[in-house]
Amino acid sequence: MKNLFLFIAFFTGFIFLSSCEKEEPEQPDQIDSFEDGVIISCEGAFGQGNAVVYFLDPAKQAYVPEIYRTVNQEPAGDVLQSITFENDNAYLVMNNSGQIIQATEKTFEKTGSIEGLSAPTEIDIEDGQGYIGSLYSQHILVADMNSLQVNDSIFLGEQSNRIFEDDNRLWILSQSDYQGRVKDHIYVINLTDHSVDSVKVGSHPTDWAIGDNDELYVYCRGNETGESPSIHAINTESPSTTQQVELAAPGGFFTKIAYDERENRVLIPLEDGIYAYQPGDNSISSTALINLDQITALYGLGVSPDDGDIYVGDAKDFNSAGVVAIYTSTGEAKGALQVGIGPNNFYFD
Repeated sequence: MKNLFLFIAFFTGFIFLSSCEKEEPEQPDQIDSFEDGVIISCEGAFGQGNAVVYFLDPAKQAYVPEIYRTVNQEPAGDVLQSITFENDNAYLVMNNSGQIIQATEKTFEKTGSIEGLSAPTEIDIEDGQGYIGSLYSQHILVADMNSLQVNDSIFLGEQSNRIFEDDNRLWILSQSDYQGRVKDHIYVINLTDHSVDSVKVGSHPTDWAIGDNDELYVYCRGNETGESPSIHAINTESPSTTQQVELAAPGGFFTKIAYDERENRVLIPLEDGIYAYQPGDNSISSTALINLDQITALYGLGVSPDDGDIYVGDAKDFNSAGVVAIYTSTGEAKGALQVGIGPNNFYFD
């Protein structure tokens, strides 16, 4: 590991939009840790092995490109599906490489890996056990996070795109895509006896956002034959659906959603803009919070818990550099940063 933090770049690719008279930022101090800022994962092009991770420090107005590659002098791999942070470690889930890389959260130096996986999607870690979802397998794999070895599996009967543990239950979102049938349930595994239950939602659950007060918000994209997209609020303690809100969008509209903990709202991108859903309301906001005219292909969405800034990942054509656009909590444009291919997730610390 050498010259870890020499690749500091100022916002030369970052266009400030909030003020035409904004002074040039002073040269920041050296970035010596990736713990205090925004981690941006870029999945890369399928089969190209060009997934990258960016670090953005909004306070210093500086960013570091390709931190994993720079630190370890090797590429992360093919298709960075997600990252999980636990016990001062970062776990990079490399879907098409079939592995999960363990790296230190502070420096992103590789310290180990879980190998031989089948298209992993996410890992959630609880009490030293890592629960691993898969795009193709009908099992949830269980890994010992001390040895980084898979030592068990739980039969779900479905593939798993999203996964998280709460109160000894494992929640799984399984998309309909590539499964040959329409799905309309979210699945729940009791980790005590490995029994499987489910909660009814709309057709084609696509993404979810984890909110406060044991609430899980599930976006279902509906279908082209008449069922509109909808948001389903699920109480994870029950577990049961507490509310369903239909959205004024064409059936089958694919999108990602995000929870804004500062404003206690769910942000939902539709065709013309990003709308806000306040839990308990019977509809989303009547006007868009953010207009998406300048966004080609929204692929990532996140909200900073510190200042409420909204981060949008624009994948453009999925083969060239993507762009991260940043907005204030009220929807005003702050700037844009060119990143790697397919910016899909944001992680705030």
